[in-house]
Amino acid sequence: MILVIDSTEYKQDRSFNKRNLALIKDYGKHGFIDLHIPYIVYMEVLSSIIDDLNQDINQIKNTLLGLENKGLSASDFKTAKSVTKTVDKFLSNVEMSSEKLWKDFINESKATLHPLYEADSILVFDSYFKGGKPFKSLKSRADIPDAFIFQTILRLLNDEEIICITTNDKNLSKSLDDISNVKTYNSLKEFFDSVEVKTVEKSYKSLMAYNASIEDKKDLLLDYSYVFESAVSEYVNNLQYLVVYETSLPSNDGEVTINAIDDTEVAVNREKIEFINGSFYVPITVKGIASVDFFVEKHEYWASEHLSGSDWNEWVYLCEDTFPIELETIIIVPKDNFDDDTEP
Repeated sequence: MILVIDSTEYKQDRSFNKRNLALIKDYGKHGFIDLHIPYIVYMEVLSSIIDDLNQDINQIKNTLLGLENKGLSASDFKTAKSVTKTVDKFLSNVEMSSEKLWKDFINESKATLHPLYEADSILVFDSYFKGGKPFKSLKSRADIPDAFIFQTILRLLNDEEIICITTNDKNLSKSLDDISNVKTYNSLKEFFDSVEVKTVEKSYKSLMAYNASIEDKKDLLLDYSYVFESAVSEYVNNLQYLVVYETSLPSNDGEVTINAIDDTEVAVNREKIEFINGSFYVPITVKGIASVDFFVEKHEYWASEHLSGSDWNEWVYLCEDTFPIELETIIIVPKDNFDDDTEP
């Protein structure tokens, strides 16, 4: 489902945390909608946010500076003036903060932010002078933002239906309703009440319930983390042979043989547990001191002051060493191994 929302809805929820835009974000995150944001919508909302924040913060600053005339002592007014420096610093960060908020929303909703194409500008102003769609009349400046939104939607046209939230913009809505495969709604509320979204909502709630079930089983799995850690620890402590590559040691062909790992610390990496195709993938990190041996070509051995080894053949020495090591293994646990009655 391709969705385009005009600036009014975004202005009504500038922090993206009310129900409707929060749902839009989550629907996009889970692939139920494909949200597209025209550049003109992005800039119109962002500029309004920055302007309002600047005014509000400047008002705070002016209020602090006006306290001297409202009965504040000289010493406390000095403190108030020092606070204005913090306000100034905060004010300088407003634009960056607002842009980050938008960027996070775009990333989390997996939305596409469309740039301002030069070709669109040509088409917009051609319509501006001719009174073409979506302009109400010749040189109607108020309709210029709608015209850029209109061009973005035309770029998205294909066999899939495009849904546009026009928020009671009758002129834009009328222009879009004349295009096949484009459907308009007057508000996000009307959109969420539609048949199309009710179908999406059902799938979304099913997914959320499934995800909740997965999270419950993940919590149960973590109650057993000591079992996995113990099993891996036992394996590592009994380790007698393991070949690794790409170490910092100057081994021939990069190959190093681990004969033992001492002083081990084994832990489940809880943050990296993944659920893939019916199974939990549980990464376990092993830290310790590895006792190793490796072959070094004789010219490298002779050039080194730190290597210790024995003459193996006419080409290489066999060296022994110890060094800190960190390894990771993954244990695969099918979800069905955990049922609702399982007790840790």
